[in-house]
Parts: sequence; C-alpha cells; structure tokens
Amino acid sequence: MAENSSDDIARELQQTRERLTKSVDDLQEYVRPSNVANRGIEKVTSFFVDAEGQPRAERIAAVSAGVLAFFGIAMKSRSKKSDD
Repeated sequence: MAENSSDDIARELQQTRERLTKSVDDLQEYVRPSNVANRGIEKVTSFFVDAEGQPRAERIAAVSAGVLAFFGIAMKSRSKKSDD
C-alpha cells in the first residue's frame, strides 16, 4: 500500500474543505426563506396554470367546489350549535 505524502494529504484535505463549503453554501441557498416561498408559489401556479399560461379550469373548479363545500358544512354546523 502506497503511503501518501504530507502534500497529498494536505491537497486532499483542501479539496474536501472546498466541497464541504460548496455543499453548505448550496444548502443555505436552498433553504433561504425567499427561495422556499418562490418554490411554493411555482408549485401552486403550475397546479392551476398549464405550460402555455392557460388556466386549468377543471382544477380551479374542483378546488372552488371543495372550498364552497367546506364553508357550507361549517355554516350548517354552526347553525346547528346555535339552535341547541
């Protein structure tokens, strides 16, 4: 087994430090709140808008129906409690 010279070891350590620094920098960029928010906005937008920029009516209608159903049930539940 060949032994590494101290110069080889120093070079490997420096390369490892550089890779680690880049990884930490990349991670900091990924978790920056503005970048997290932008990724979330992109996901929501792509759910409701197709690649050509046209609204996806079926998805908008489905979500709207769900929201209306939720509020309808909530209002009905609330009115039952006030009757008691």
